[in-house]
Amino acid sequence: MYELILEFARAFGTPFAACVGAFVAHRFGTIQADIARQQAQTASGVALTSRNKLRMDMYAERLAIYKAVRSVFGELGVMGRLTPEDERNYLVGIESSRWVFGKEMHEFLEVKVWRAIIDYVAAQNEYNDNSNTDLRAQLATAKAERRKELLTLRDEVDHRFAEFMEFEHDPTTYVVQRTG
Repeated sequence: MYELILEFARAFGTPFAACVGAFVAHRFGTIQADIARQQAQTASGVALTSRNKLRMDMYAERLAIYKAVRSVFGELGVMGRLTPEDERNYLVGIESSRWVFGKEMHEFLEVKVWRAIIDYVAAQNEYNDNSNTDLRAQLATAKAERRKELLTLRDEVDHRFAEFMEFEHDPTTYVVQRTG
């Protein structure tokens, strides 16, 4: 009887061991594939997070430049004049614009807007309350014209910055729930 069991074990042992080995190899391969998929998903998530961080860092830098430019318009609109400090803050504020926005935007800020600021400040500085009436009227008109020219750039500034400041809306990114 033991010989029959031993003969049976010899006959089916090798195929049984092969089946167990195949099962273990298949199961190990499945586990490895699952691990690889998880690693790919993790890497994709890390890449997305890195891209979003870069976008937010760029947004923060661009916003700082935008605020520096808009502060000139704010000072001019509220105070009716620009100080040397306003000019300095503008120049310091747009310093990195070439690297953050590109050459075209940098030239717009350095040439067009800055020249309008300089023209206004020159007209502002030429105006003198002690001048004779005719000269004072001419200087006031020149100052008012330079002010209008500078303030008309405000909309163009907003339009040009909008290209860089707006995020695409992706409804899968977040959900806003309203209450009440």
